[in-house]
Amino acid sequence: METADVKTDLGTVRISDSVIAYLVRKAVLQDKGVAGMDDRYSHAISSVINEKNEGVHVDIRENRIIIDLFINVRYGERIPAVALRLQELVKENVSNSTGLLVSAVNISVDGIIFDEAVKNE
Repeated sequence: METADVKTDLGTVRISDSVIAYLVRKAVLQDKGVAGMDDRYSHAISSVINEKNEGVHVDIRENRIIIDLFINVRYGERIPAVALRLQELVKENVSNSTGLLVSAVNISVDGIIFDEAVKNE
């Protein structure tokens, strides 16, 4: 488990990568263009990774955060627009919640999900 350190006058606060991943996943799944997170990457990395954070990989280097997202997009959404929206949302959410600098938000679109209404047409 990696941690990011936030130093204050009163001491140090350590924030684990799994906490950051949880914050990211919660924010991403609220976007209307995201149909879900892809869990293939997290299972390939380690069976220890919590399924609450699947589809999110957080790398902390010198208190800078690099986030990799593996998402499924709803059919009919503009993929570049969804990706840009997520990058801005994740960067703002993590920075506001932790006070840490987000260096990069990399997005991999692993699938397109058709809604039931579209499948039946």
